[in-house]
Amino acid sequence: VAEVFKQFKVLIHRAIVIDGIMRVDKNPFVAFKCATVETTKSRLDLEEIKRIKDLDLEPGSPVWHARNYFLFSYYCAGIRAGDLIQLRWCNITSGGRLSYQMDKNHKVRDIKLMDEALDILSCYHRMDAKSTDYIFPLANPDAPYAMAVTCEDLDTMPARLKKSLYNMISSKNAYINKYLKKVAEMAGIKKKVSMHIARHTFARIAKLQGIDNALLKNMLGHSKLETTERYMGEFD
Repeated sequence: VAEVFKQFKVLIHRAIVIDGIMRVDKNPFVAFKCATVETTKSRLDLEEIKRIKDLDLEPGSPVWHARNYFLFSYYCAGIRAGDLIQLRWCNITSGGRLSYQMDKNHKVRDIKLMDEALDILSCYHRMDAKSTDYIFPLANPDAPYAMAVTCEDLDTMPARLKKSLYNMISSKNAYINKYLKKVAEMAGIKKKVSMHIARHTFARIAKLQGIDNALLKNMLGHSKLETTERYMGEFD
C-alpha cells in the first residue's frame, strides 16, 4: 500500500512543480503519510555465493540459467532483473564494459565487466548475434515490444505494448526466482534467494569491503546519496 501511495506522491509532485496544473495547498501529502513496516533485507555472504557458483549444474537446464542470471547480476553491481532481461549485445562495449540505462530512473550505468561476468556472457554469445539481439534467452525477440531498443523507444511505445513488456518482465522474473529457490536448496542455503537478493548481496559485501556510500551510490545507480544511506541502513 505504501508503495502505491509513493507513486501517487510522485504524480502529485509533478502536477505541482513540473506541470504547474495543481496548487500547492491542494497537495494531500502535506498532512498525510502512509505508515510502513520495518523490513530486513536478506542477502548472501561470500561463502554462500561460492556454494552457488560451485554447483555442478547441467548446461542449458533451467537451474543453470537461473544461476547464471543471479551471478551475472551480482558481478554487475546488482543489475535489476528487469534491466537484465532487456539487455542486448549493444550494451556490451568493445572495452569489456556493460553500459545501459536503468529502466527505473533512466540513469546510465557503465560498469567494467569482471572475468566471471564475461565467462557467463560467453555461454550465450552466438557468432551470428546482432547488436540489437537480447543477450539472455528470456524476452521474445519477435514480440512487438522488441522493436524498442533505447529508453526513448520504450518511453514512446503505445500503452498496450508497455503493458505487454511489463507483464513479460514480471513473468520471467517469477520464472527465474522459481528456479533460484531450487538452486538455493541444492546449495544448502536456507535463505530465500531471488534476483533482487543479488543486488542486496553485492551492496552488503561491497560495504564490508570498505566502499563508502558515496561510491556505492554510483555503483547502485541511486539518484541521491540519502537513498543509498537509507538502503544500506536497512541491512543493519
